[in-house]
Amino acid sequence: MKLSNSEAKELMLASKLKPLEPYPGSGKPWKCRCQVCKSICTPTLGNIRQGRGGCAKCGKSKRAVGRLLKDDITIAEMLKKGLKPLEPYKQAKAKWKCECLVCHRVAYPTYWNVRNSKSKKKGCSICLGTEVDPKEAIQWMLKGRVRPLEPYKGNNEPWKSKCLDCGKIVYPTYHSCRAGQGGCGSCRYVKASKSLRMPEDKALAIMAKSNIRPKVGYVNNNTPWKSECLICMRAISPTLANVVKNKGGCKYCATNAPIDSIKAIALMRKQKLEPLAKFVSGKAKWKCRCLRCGKISYPRYSSIRQLSKEEDITGCKYCNIRYVDTTDAIKVMIDAKLLPLVPYVNARKAWKCRCLNCKKIVSPTFDAVSHGKGCSYCSGNKVDAKDAKKIMLKAGYKPLTPYTDSKSRWMCIHAKCGREVNAPFERINAGAGACRYCTNYGFQHGEKAVVYLITHPALNAHKVGIGNPSDLKGNDRIAKHKKYGWEVYRTWAFDDGKDAQKVEKETLRVIRKEMSLPIFLSPAEMPQAGHTETVDSDAITLLQLENLINRVIKRIK
Repeated sequence: MKLSNSEAKELMLASKLKPLEPYPGSGKPWKCRCQVCKSICTPTLGNIRQGRGGCAKCGKSKRAVGRLLKDDITIAEMLKKGLKPLEPYKQAKAKWKCECLVCHRVAYPTYWNVRNSKSKKKGCSICLGTEVDPKEAIQWMLKGRVRPLEPYKGNNEPWKSKCLDCGKIVYPTYHSCRAGQGGCGSCRYVKASKSLRMPEDKALAIMAKSNIRPKVGYVNNNTPWKSECLICMRAISPTLANVVKNKGGCKYCATNAPIDSIKAIALMRKQKLEPLAKFVSGKAKWKCRCLRCGKISYPRYSSIRQLSKEEDITGCKYCNIRYVDTTDAIKVMIDAKLLPLVPYVNARKAWKCRCLNCKKIVSPTFDAVSHGKGCSYCSGNKVDAKDAKKIMLKAGYKPLTPYTDSKSRWMCIHAKCGREVNAPFERINAGAGACRYCTNYGFQHGEKAVVYLITHPALNAHKVGIGNPSDLKGNDRIAKHKKYGWEVYRTWAFDDGKDAQKVEKETLRVIRKEMSLPIFLSPAEMPQAGHTETVDSDAITLLQLENLINRVIKRIK
């Protein structure tokens, strides 16, 4: 029996809901204002009459209150951790005023953090060592020879202070003083400079041993020291640290000094290279002929000087097998049954060739061929489009589009069922199937199917899904959901599972995209799988979902 507007309004007012528009119908959302929380909501009269409540916000608040722990449990937990509450318990993540039973300070921890703490110590965060006591922080600053001029801010925050040694205003951090780095940077640098200084007589002895005569007084190890080289008599400024490490001294007498061309030619001949051009510099290419193989190469003097320190290595790149001659490279390719079609560039660049066995064009690198590899088609690592098509036809799949690669989906007609399927060549070549209509597991796309709408009162959730009837397969989705407390509201039968899948996909698209309703349940709440198709029952009714599915079915047909 249809209710009048006044009768319906009385029922809503009795549920503390004030209607803001005329009565639309029992199953349609009715815009109202909650008399408790003053928020706008859109319940249906049908839900109110069934006792499901009207205001979603108040409903969630009641459920939250129901989940609150009792005061005696929370207080006992806090006392166990050395904290005495000074006000009533509110909620797990709210700050709770307490007195620390260890240091008797007033602290504001959350019950959540205290309960989940793995520390065996008792007390507040300062007693646990996660926070710093301001008084203790000042004592550490004084140990660092600075006096704070403002209250403590944080572990790594600059703290305005005055140096007790030089009187400067500085901004060190508590962390740096606690780590023993000191507070004043200027005083720290002075101390560091003194630590780098050695006795002056010892420093002069080291310089004299390196044929260097200082002209000014010694400062420290890292300060340039004006001196004179006793070999070339030139002015230089090395540091004592570099002289000690043999990394510096006279830059004119060092090994990287200007190179004598006569010495350079002698070294090249020692490495079995006869120069054919004038010497320019150590880093310039120098045309030479190898005295062993007779080939022309362009080495650099700097490289040859490094090679001269190694045994059994010459300067010729051909003799050292560090470079491949074009003629030798072509011979290696032909031995591997590959005929080069373009000139050789280098060992790691793709080299276009024709396979002498299968006559196909391939592009291996010389490096790969020299290590035993060859034609990718003959080795089975690559498939020709014509060969791929033959394999597909042999497996019962007739390709409808050109072959791209082994992993891409390939539109084909399955000869067994005559349907279009996406069959990757990789799967077919490995002996696996690709037709979802002929598979004997999971959802059967080519068989009878149902779209079902189910609900779970305890979880406060609805769900849309698809499945095959139990007479077609043993894995009945509806029966499995019933075991976990779900109730069937309605089902829609289809002769082809493909149509059922289209209805489910479009329905979920409208719910997620157009209505902006998110996934409601978590995987833990649905161990039988299917949580991604759930929705909050407070956000949408079963009648609204039923009407939505009917519209989708009508539109698809």
